[in-house]
Amino acid sequence: MSKILAEQLLAGIILADNDNREYIYLPGGEVGSEDPHCVFEKNGERAGDLPLEEAVELAKRSGRGQAAGLVNAVLRKLSQNKNALPSIPDRDEVKFLSIRYSHPKWLVKRLLELLGRGETEAFLAADNTAAPLTVQVNPLKTTQEKLTAELEALGVRVTPHVWVPGCLELSGTGDLTALEPFRVGHFLVQDGAAALAARAAAVTPGQRVLDVCAAPGGKSFGAAFAMEDRGEILACDLHENKLKRI
Repeated sequence: MSKILAEQLLAGIILADNDNREYIYLPGGEVGSEDPHCVFEKNGERAGDLPLEEAVELAKRSGRGQAAGLVNAVLRKLSQNKNALPSIPDRDEVKFLSIRYSHPKWLVKRLLELLGRGETEAFLAADNTAAPLTVQVNPLKTTQEKLTAELEALGVRVTPHVWVPGCLELSGTGDLTALEPFRVGHFLVQDGAAALAARAAAVTPGQRVLDVCAAPGGKSFGAAFAMEDRGEILACDLHENKLKRI
């Protein structure tokens, strides 16, 4: 297991429940304990201990049943060995950064050639951070200002995307699908980079658009927004099993 994975697990796995509360699960207990626990924290304050078995059960209840064994094995092993993780040999710069940041050596080597050590390490570190939840405003039903006000009234923290107009970064949403603005189609979940695809295509009202890599459909919706719901879009995908997601 890479050191970055171990550090991320030790630093905490952040989850949000349906009541808009955030939790952090950490391996706890004494080294070598036969009854390892996950330290349970809320808003940065220790609130008690959660048995490892319950962390495994949470993985199952969240629809990640296949990962339950991995959660159990990794947290139990870390609980027993968290103070004895091996150091990474630093004689080989490429190998060190590859292991430290869990990226393939060929990519690390190329980045070093292009960017140098400092910027490469910053790039790799940033690539390991969790992407913010980004949504695209549906301009056919609302405006960015109105949607922001709607979400904030529901206790959601809203930040305009720094480089994609019409996109918002959200936190503290709880169950996103339970939010009324989502249920009535005022926004859709879409990464900022994906939102740029429709903008780069510069589609206009009345055009016919072929989206050959459409699943799950966000780019096609983006094109529909730009076309002001006037025109025709044929959404396809190479993999048949993905079509049901459109």
